[in-house]
Amino acid sequence: MKDCILALGFFDSVHIGHKKIIEETILLSKKFNAVPAVLLMEGDLNFFTGKTTGLIFTPDERREIFSDSGIKEIVSFKLSKEFLDRSKSEFLKTLKNDYNVKGFVCGNDFTFGKNAEGNVDYLKKYCSDNDLGLSVIEDVTAKGKRVSTRDIKKLLLCGDVENANAELSFPFYYTVKDIFVKNGETALFFDYIKIVLYSGLYDAYFLRDGVKYFIKVSFNGSDHMMTVVSGDVSELKIGDKIFITGKVS
Repeated sequence: MKDCILALGFFDSVHIGHKKIIEETILLSKKFNAVPAVLLMEGDLNFFTGKTTGLIFTPDERREIFSDSGIKEIVSFKLSKEFLDRSKSEFLKTLKNDYNVKGFVCGNDFTFGKNAEGNVDYLKKYCSDNDLGLSVIEDVTAKGKRVSTRDIKKLLLCGDVENANAELSFPFYYTVKDIFVKNGETALFFDYIKIVLYSGLYDAYFLRDGVKYFIKVSFNGSDHMMTVVSGDVSELKIGDKIFITGKVS
């Protein structure tokens, strides 16, 4: 892997705060003549606490969003107990030595290592001792409140897609994994690790050759599927994105 500047974070939601981290990573990479890269943790961190509500964007969806944002390399780790039990020094040493990291970018609340023992202060000292670049991004706010993945999930779980989308760097969507048609009713299935919207009817659309096809879909609040209530989906294919824009009822 080429020398890189690495953005640190979980990036589940890729919200507007994460967007600033990505933009700063690209700027710092030019200064260091390195490629901009992002740390991608595959899995749901909340799975280990037993409080998982699903991911806003899957790892594959995040890869696509990162690429579209100008990121050139992905440093990927599978979330596991072994990974989470690494000490703060082991975590940084692995990144520096195995991935030719020349600098880091992160939010001011970033923690790492076993029991989140590593923080920005530790990272600053590590970078100073190892002649690495570092840029720390301050909190980004919306309506006077710090933007966070946790709060965006709460918005989605209660059906407030409009406000969730306002805090995301990319509109919330589902990738179609399967299409099932029976008795004139179309069901669209999505990844089981995705968050499920609050039950109800939603406005949505998908793209075909740059054209938006507007539809209405319903969720039951538990199953990883949506039912098409209205709109033409004859052009819809597996792998298409269903962008959710707002709750109707």
